[in-house]
Amino acid sequence: MSTSTPRAAGRHDWVDAAKGIAIILVVLYHAILFAGEAGISSRWSTVAATLSTFRMPLFFFAAGLFAAKALSWSLPELWRKRILRLLWIYVLWSALWLIVAALLPAAGLESGSDGILGLLSLPVRPNASTWFVYALAVYFVIAWLVRLLPVWLQIAPAVVLTVLLQMNALRSGDVTLDKMGMYLTFFLLAVHLGRHVLAIAPRIRGWHAVVVGLSYVLLTGIASAASLYYVPGVQLILSVVAVATGVTVSVTLARVPWARGLVSLGSRTLPVYLLHFAPVLLGAALLAPMAGRMGPAALAVPPLLTVVAIAVSLLLHRLTRRVPGLYGLPRWLDRTTRSSGRHAEAAAEGSRV
Repeated sequence: MSTSTPRAAGRHDWVDAAKGIAIILVVLYHAILFAGEAGISSRWSTVAATLSTFRMPLFFFAAGLFAAKALSWSLPELWRKRILRLLWIYVLWSALWLIVAALLPAAGLESGSDGILGLLSLPVRPNASTWFVYALAVYFVIAWLVRLLPVWLQIAPAVVLTVLLQMNALRSGDVTLDKMGMYLTFFLLAVHLGRHVLAIAPRIRGWHAVVVGLSYVLLTGIASAASLYYVPGVQLILSVVAVATGVTVSVTLARVPWARGLVSLGSRTLPVYLLHFAPVLLGAALLAPMAGRMGPAALAVPPLLTVVAIAVSLLLHRLTRRVPGLYGLPRWLDRTTRSSGRHAEAAAEGSRV
């Protein structure tokens, strides 16, 4: 997931464009969800369900495109450079949202009534508002642990898990935990196919995006009309085509000047992901008293909430980005890990003499 600092323009800007598309779809999903809970009903709920094969597979695939390098590190290096930061952000923001949920029980967030028990259960009961960050940390560890196995043996169990979860043949009892199991496949695919995708991206043309995109729409329509969604492998196939659609569309958009905003947004997905719940919830709550009088105008609510939530999230991030430890490791913890890393490297050098 991208941090707060946008990457300089380059030949891989399309990866940020893909993350931008994914975060827009994530915010739109929550806008549809919370607007519906506020009594603002519309046909957007069908769109949200349909795009379940698109938004998170693309998000995790984009997040894993540059992850292969991390698998060459030692486990202590992986901990210092990737895992610790992700876990810090996950625990901190989960705690913040649990506090908000406890203070505002009508907000619709995961309950914060468990207090310290809720925090202690975060490893086995992922927070519904921050689970993506935790999933990345877990995925990095899994990918590192299985890195020496043949590639097919790394991916095959993840594919089986994805298919079983998508067809509801396997359930853990926790929806968020199930999501983490469901999307591991796409992170691992990115780890092993990333360099190939990055290599062919410059050769992708606009017509590729049109053909692949229409294929996704057609296949999704057939699966829906024929009630095939829970046939083994159907959602996985749709998700793979969705990722291909996201990649080809992102490559195409990254080349046009008017889409620079999408690339910029994609470089700031972390703060938007962490912050967008508040403006979406507040906006839905403010519109709730008018829910019964909206009529056709209700169709405009989810897109409007999405735009406002993203804008407010970016503004809040701009105002809070210098707060130590809010979007990254606090200085004291960063210094500690860097120091321990230097000691570990020195010890390793000594052992080779």
